[in-house]
Amino acid sequence: MAEIRFRAALGRSILSEIRNVRLETAKTLLANRTTQLGFIANRCGYRSLAAFSVFFRTETGVTPSGWRNGLR
Repeated sequence: MAEIRFRAALGRSILSEIRNVRLETAKTLLANRTTQLGFIANRCGYRSLAAFSVFFRTETGVTPSGWRNGLR
């Protein structure tokens, strides 16, 4: 029931919104070059850097390190 209401109100699923918030949080944290990738992964809700990296690459097409390097 909550999923239906959420989708009706925002036009996307709860899972989609969670993924979007995680991605935007990761991008913000990656802008700070001194923040370790493991810390960012944890803050975004991932237990391992590997899982976070797979998620980030799937969503953006680049690794978290690649994203960070592209911000230079």
